Amino acid sequence: PYTAGAYNGLLPTDVGTKLYFPGLYNNYYGFYSEMVIQNTSSLVANISIQFYGKTGAPEGAPYTHVIPVGASAVFTLSELFPALPSGNSATYSATVTSDVAIGGIANTWSAYMHGEYATYNGSADGALEAYVPSLLNKYYGFQTALSIQNVDTAPATVTVTYSNGHTVTKTIDPNTKAELIQPNDPDLPSGNTLGIFSAKVVSDKKIIALVNVEDKLKGSLASWNASPIASNDVLCSVVMREYYKWFTAETVMNAGSTQADVTITYSDGKT
Repeated sequence: PYTAGAYNGLLPTDVGTKLYFPGLYNNYYGFYSEMVIQNTSSLVANISIQFYGKTGAPEGAPYTHVIPVGASAVFTLSELFPALPSGNSATYSATVTSDVAIGGIANTWSAYMHGEYATYNGSADGALEAYVPSLLNKYYGFQTALSIQNVDTAPATVTVTYSNGHTVTKTIDPNTKAELIQPNDPDLPSGNTLGIFSAKVVSDKKIIALVNVEDKLKGSLASWNASPIASNDVLCSVVMREYYKWFTAETVMNAGSTQADVTITYSDGKT
């Protein structure tokens, strides 16, 4: 079926000698993943990939590979890692280390769910906070899952505070992730009016966060990285209104402690 995805081009802050991927799947309810790792240095990259399961223990031995200068390599979980368990429990996080700077993305797809496909960026570092402007619980058919990976060396105590005041606290072992599926939380309202939230994630150790958005009936899937920073200015490179039948919506989260007055200025000067 027709499908497409989008991801952010890598900035200098997105590359490094270690990358973290909080959401990877190997036939997890029909979903599969791959990582695409780019050598961003002027030297050959010697990389090592380590997967982690739900228990915090490493899954198998590290996988090593050499990436030439300026090149990228694709690592498909189901093809390159035959010893990696598959099935409805096969949801993983991964750490990719290198002797030179690398960057990367992860792709996720399902052949069974109408050809769903999504992409997100690997993270080169974590932070003690993450801002999540849009979480959905059966909101016009859409629902979300929030994955939080501990990228520190000690267990992390993580608190997620939703915009309706509901809080969830998790302890996450190093390198592993916690997955919060919004429709599975009985304290979150649902529906076309109440089923949309923002959230702030606070941790005592470094974390990264990822959101997956899905409409199972329409076969729509998207993934995006939660932001570790908030600012007074945000740039949107592409917005559309009936552009070949495509349209967009900007979702703005107030990350401060007082009311925010927001102005959106479009490229034609309208505000």
